[in-house]
Amino acid sequence: MQNTQWDLSYKNGYNNNLYPNEELIRFLNGFIKKQTNITKTQLQIAPPPRRALDFGCGIGRQTLLLSEFEIDSYGIDISKQAINKAKKLSKTLNIKANFDIYNGEKIEFCDDFFDFSISLGVLNCIPLKDIQKTLSELKRVTKKYCFFTLVGKISQEIIYKNENEEFNPINFYFDDKNILSIFNEFNILHLVKNTKENLINNDIYTTYSIVLEAK
Repeated sequence: MQNTQWDLSYKNGYNNNLYPNEELIRFLNGFIKKQTNITKTQLQIAPPPRRALDFGCGIGRQTLLLSEFEIDSYGIDISKQAINKAKKLSKTLNIKANFDIYNGEKIEFCDDFFDFSISLGVLNCIPLKDIQKTLSELKRVTKKYCFFTLVGKISQEIIYKNENEEFNPINFYFDDKNILSIFNEFNILHLVKNTKENLINNDIYTTYSIVLEAK
């Protein structure tokens, strides 16, 4: 059911964002690109290859951004419709990346395959009972950093209209307390909370960006 609803939502144009996420750019500049530059300057050799996973990549814009940072990027998503759009976008922008369908259970890569992983607004869409299993899989395939953006409290519910049905993609919302308990198997290196208000419709919403390191 979820796969079908996600396929329909992408088909209907939801989440077709072509603008790179600003918090992700800050993470790449602060944690990834900075280290690469230091390696080049101090050691005078090319940096080691860097591989990254975009978990729940959607149409792949953030995956392609990783490639623009000279990172070997992989995007996986539960929606076949999203993956097809990601591959088309990759060709249109002439940016190479690897895209594949996620089966919703196991991330089909070996242990420590990726130097770091990212996931933007995806964990909220996973049932709370399955979060720890998902995080364990991400931790297994990732050597060092995990970067997430998370949806916090919002005043208006997110609803996608898929044909004759309404689809709420959010299973739960993050807050200051549950973040600490949900990510207790990681060291939290960076955690920023942003609350914004739309002055046109008075919609108030909160987002978090978090950088984690496996203990």
